[in-house]
Amino acid sequence: MDSKDLRQVFGRFATGITVITTRTPEGEQYGVTINSFTSVSLEPPLVSFALQRSSPMGEHIRRSGGYAVNILSADQQELSNHFASDKHRQPFMDWPLLNGPASQPLLSGCLAVLECRLWQEYDGGDHVLLLAEVLDCQAFEGQPLLYYRSRYATL
Repeated sequence: MDSKDLRQVFGRFATGITVITTRTPEGEQYGVTINSFTSVSLEPPLVSFALQRSSPMGEHIRRSGGYAVNILSADQQELSNHFASDKHRQPFMDWPLLNGPASQPLLSGCLAVLECRLWQEYDGGDHVLLLAEVLDCQAFEGQPLLYYRSRYATL
């Protein structure tokens, strides 16, 4: 099986878009765009996402002990592009931030935000699966930003 063919098949599955953010003990803030976010369990409240093994974001999350999931709204495509680029992983100056109860940076204008504590990591081939316990969450009104066939979409 060719990885290009597999990528095409995976692209047929529409997903929501999230930006995972974290704040290190030194106060540095980082973010990365992810479309592999999923809910795992209600009791205990668990979520997960897959991160490229080579991404420095994994180490930032480990140092922080947790992360925030920012579920993007339909008008946040520019924000998604910003955090999808390696060179923009740290700069937050263009994006308004809120401080969540668990001290993770939350992006304003999202459909929903969750603050999480890192629970476990699992090998996922060229990715690592990061499982976390949800400590706090908030939902807001709006339409989601979606990703389908390598393009942004909306409802």
